[in-house]
Parts: sequence; C-alpha cells; structure tokens
Amino acid sequence: MQALRLKYPNERIDDIDFIEMLQGSYYRFEIELRGVRDEYVYITPQGVITEVRVYHN
Repeated sequence: MQALRLKYPNERIDDIDFIEMLQGSYYRFEIELRGVRDEYVYITPQGVITEVRVYHN
C-alpha cells in the first residue's frame, strides 16, 4: 500500500484483486483518476510496481 500511496496520494482505489500464478503472485489495483480514466496498477507482495495500464473512460 505504501508504494501505491506514494504514486497516487489523493486518488480513489476502486478495486483490488490478488492474483496467483505459477510465475508469481501480484496485486492488481484499479485506481479511478477523477472520472477521466482508470489505471490498473500491478504490484508484487514486496511492494514493487511492475506495470501500469491506462484505460480512458
């Protein structure tokens, strides 16, 4: 959560999923950015952001 709050200090978390795969586990956070777009942020259990995908509404 610390890595996420540093990158998005004032944004709203819309959804959180924990995904387990053979390659490893990660959290997927859906961040709502002022209703303009959503970002899916992928974070390892150690707190490393590995990927950010942007979706425009």
